[in-house]
Parts: sequence; C-alpha cells; structure tokens
Amino acid sequence: MRLGDLTETIMDKVQDPSIDAKRIRRMINQACDESASVLTDPLPDCETQADVSTVLGRAFASLPNDFHRDLEHCFSVSRNDRVRIYPSLQYLRAVEDWHNLTRVGQVYGVARRGDRLYYQGIPETSDTLTIHYTRKPLQLAKDNDEPVDFPSFSHEPLIVNYVLKELFSEIEDGIEGPKTNTEYHDTKWVEAIEKVELFYGPKATEPPQIHDMTSEMLR
Repeated sequence: MRLGDLTETIMDKVQDPSIDAKRIRRMINQACDESASVLTDPLPDCETQADVSTVLGRAFASLPNDFHRDLEHCFSVSRNDRVRIYPSLQYLRAVEDWHNLTRVGQVYGVARRGDRLYYQGIPETSDTLTIHYTRKPLQLAKDNDEPVDFPSFSHEPLIVNYVLKELFSEIEDGIEGPKTNTEYHDTKWVEAIEKVELFYGPKATEPPQIHDMTSEMLR
C-alpha cells in the first residue's frame, strides 16, 4: 500500500480537519519504526551489514546512521576473526576491571550503547569492524513509496491502526470512561504485529557447534 493511499485512508477514518496530511505522513514513518521495534525478531529485509572503523586513541566509534537494533555479529578485519559482543557496556567495563576502557591492543570485545559501538582494546592502527545488524525501515517520502520492509498484507492493518490509536489517544484524552477508538485500534495494531510474527516464524539461529567450528577455521 502506497504512502498516498495510507495517508488518505487515515484521514478518512479520523475525520478531524485539524490533522493535516504532513503530520500523518510523519506518523506513518513513526509507525514503521515502532512496529519494527516491538517485533520479537527483526524484519528479514532489514538485516544488513556495514563497516565501522575504530578511532585512534578512543574506545568507541559511531554506529551507522541506519542502525536500529540487534547487533548480532562483529568481525575484525585486522585479526581476521570474530569479535565477542557483550550484552552491555557495563559488561565490557567489568571485563576491564571497571577501568576506563583504555587498554591498547587488538579488538577482542565490543558493546553497543546508544548510537555508539564501544570496543576493547584500542588498536594502534585503525581496524575495520564488520558488523551485522538490523537497519531502520526505509523512510516513506513520496506518494508512490511503499513500506517494502513489511509484508504487503500488513501495510494497512499495521500502519493505519498504529497511527489511528495515537491520534485517537489525543482526541479522547480527558474523556471519562473507556477510550473506545483508542482501545479498538490498539488491539488491531497488536493483532497485526502478531500476524507478521506468525508469517515470518521464529528467526533461524546458528547452532553453537557451527559457530565453534567457524571460529576455529578462522583462527
């Protein structure tokens, strides 16, 4: 379903002249981002990879601008080996006995915090870290743009209901009793999320023994 059609459908349903198409378009992109965030597993079409270069004398580098979630693999080009991903910056600091991440040497571990990728050690010459992650859904800007990262059957129930639940939450704010429209569209959005998850099924994972064999082969 195209951006222009999604916008028109939402305006027809909300029937509020104070809400313009420009705002609805922003909310449609918000709906894509939020829906991709709450899915248990990432959207397959959003899985990608990119190179991050370490910075001399600094224990972190910026993640790609399109980074959204799920840092899954990291590979050091200079070491020609995988790098361990720690679940948080606190874990990485703990490995370093809570020092200030100043160890100089090859990268043995990384952790994500916000839009930064922290690493230890700090290479004396810049290293390239190839990371596998989930990018943000593509932004919709033109009327003919479609949310291609999502399965086509989910476009209307997922995006339209998300935007409507947000709009009706504002419209029904202060109303005593149930917020009928807000609750209705919230339920429909959750149902759409569940159908997308059912459509893709559980994410395939790499068996531990394969991971171990691959690591040994790269040494």
